[in-house]
Amino acid sequence: MILSEADFRKRLKGQIGGIFLFFGAEDYLKTYCITAARQTVCPDEGLACFNDITIDFPDYTPDALENALAAPPMMSECKLVVLKSIDFGAMKAADQETLCGILEAYKDDTSNLLILSVVPNGIEQGSSKKPDPLFTRLSSIATPVHFEEATPQKLAVWVQRHCASRKVSITDANARLLLEIAGKSMYTLASEIEKLCFYVLAHERTEIAAADIREVAIPAEECDTFALSNAAMAGKRREALEVLAVMKARQIKPEFVFAEISRLYADLYLVKLYLENGKTAADVASLLRIHSYRAGLYAKAVEKVSFPQLRRILALCTETDLAMKSYGKRNYEQIEKLICLI
Repeated sequence: MILSEADFRKRLKGQIGGIFLFFGAEDYLKTYCITAARQTVCPDEGLACFNDITIDFPDYTPDALENALAAPPMMSECKLVVLKSIDFGAMKAADQETLCGILEAYKDDTSNLLILSVVPNGIEQGSSKKPDPLFTRLSSIATPVHFEEATPQKLAVWVQRHCASRKVSITDANARLLLEIAGKSMYTLASEIEKLCFYVLAHERTEIAAADIREVAIPAEECDTFALSNAAMAGKRREALEVLAVMKARQIKPEFVFAEISRLYADLYLVKLYLENGKTAADVASLLRIHSYRAGLYAKAVEKVSFPQLRRILALCTETDLAMKSYGKRNYEQIEKLICLI
């Protein structure tokens, strides 16, 4: 039986051990459910190094997973193990078989809550008449949980609830306008909602107007690029790679993604230069011909970054540009490498 996201959260209130396969388009809700599992299994942060283990797919090896599963939980009946950002399409058949073998060995083990979190389009489900063999095999070992992409109607309701939690209201029409501009990624929408709420509250209002959205919200691709670049610059590589995975799943051309990343870092260098020479965020907005709100975001982003760091990042961008032109089909790999080197 395939569970929904809500079904999984209900399961957490009962027996919490077992293996779960998270698949589908909505990564934001996968992260939300992993956080809920973490709070249930390992509420004591002091024991997190023993009872809360995450393995990112690029770091996955059979030994790393087996070692994580074999270790007993510390002062608890169960520990959380997350194998994150899995792309089964990038695995050889022999490696898939090895992973299934490990999972089979721990199928009935209740001392682990193992979550296999798959990137969007990272596994094929197949159809009822012709199910995918790998998905069928995994479903016999793990409980699949489907995170389907939310409809615009459901997203609009979610936007309204998200705003209400910050004591700000937004009409259904304006919630849909935000979707048109910022896209349907819940990661992006959560960030845009936070900005909009701060913006209207700063102007002593409690309702988001259409003009506010057009003034503050950043178009989807640009917004994702800023989130990715800012996370990478802050050393949050996992977060940056998650944003990149979403952009990849949405089939945004890697050339566009890289062009936006390199342009953004060039702008951030100029922002740092202007601020160091006594310019204000308002001056930066005028000089770069960008909105004052975005100039403020850029100014905040470069506060803890030095010129040598930014020069190094720009040099890495130059190297990545050359590599992308050389390797053609491996363009996304080059962007992933850039993120890991920043």
